[in-house]
This record gives sequence, C-alpha cells and structure tokens, in this order.
Amino acid sequence: MINYLIKSTLLIISIIFFYNTIDFYKSDKNIENIQDKRKNFNNMSYITDVDLPLLKNDTYDVIQFNSGFEEEKFKKKRFFWRLFDK
Repeated sequence: MINYLIKSTLLIISIIFFYNTIDFYKSDKNIENIQDKRKNFNNMSYITDVDLPLLKNDTYDVIQFNSGFEEEKFKKKRFFWRLFDK
C-alpha cells in the first residue's frame, strides 16, 4: 500500500514538473523575451577582435626536451618473468 502511494506521488510530481516546464517555455512572455534578446544581440557593444591588441610571442624555446632518458642506463635488472615461477 505504501509502495503504491510513493509511486503515485512520484508520478504526479513528475507530471506536474514537466507540465510547468513546458508551459513556461511555450508561454508568450518567454517567447517575446527570447525574440527581444535575439534582436538586441547585434546592437550590443562587444569588443571585437579588431579592437584587441596583438601581443608579441615570447614563448620560443620555452620547453626543453629532456633526452636524459635515453642516456640513463638501468642499473637494476627487472625480473618480470620470475613472477610466474612461484
């Protein structure tokens, strides 16, 4: 009985939530608000890429490749195959 009541309550709450969400997005007020924002988008004064200053590139040779891996010799032998002997 309680299980049926919980499931019914969740179903009703879900239906109410989806109804309110769809009702809000399809309302005339929201549609007008979206259209006004779309019309005024081009009129807003945004900084364009023409107005931005061009900075000098000072990152040449910042990353140095470490070639020490090839020069380093492993002193300790690896015993991978000994793991299977036991």
